[in-house]
Amino acid sequence: MAKHIRGENEHDWPTVYDTFVQDDRAHYEVVPLGTVFKGIAGVRGFYQSIAAALPDLQIEVLSEYHVPGCSIREVVITGTHRGEFVGVKPLGNMIRIDMATFYTFDEASGKLISEKIY
Repeated sequence: MAKHIRGENEHDWPTVYDTFVQDDRAHYEVVPLGTVFKGIAGVRGFYQSIAAALPDLQIEVLSEYHVPGCSIREVVITGTHRGEFVGVKPLGNMIRIDMATFYTFDEASGKLISEKIY
């Protein structure tokens, strides 16, 4: 998880993509929006959208929990809303989002299958 979150904070999107399985099992789910970005192409699309919306995105991990097959992080997301995201026009405001993130993994490779945010 450290490599994944470090990649997000450094805006090193190829590294972030590489932490996922590279097939149709990969997905990114935004529960409050009822939206699932399916397959590795969907995962990449999500990150391209969030990078455009919050070009200075930063993630601070507050706590972490591990259960079989899943890691959970409580995080704070901060950034400046500079680009449209899911139809919300940017106003240039600073944002702060308290969030819980659930990560599931492929046992064989250890790579992410999904990231699900609440």
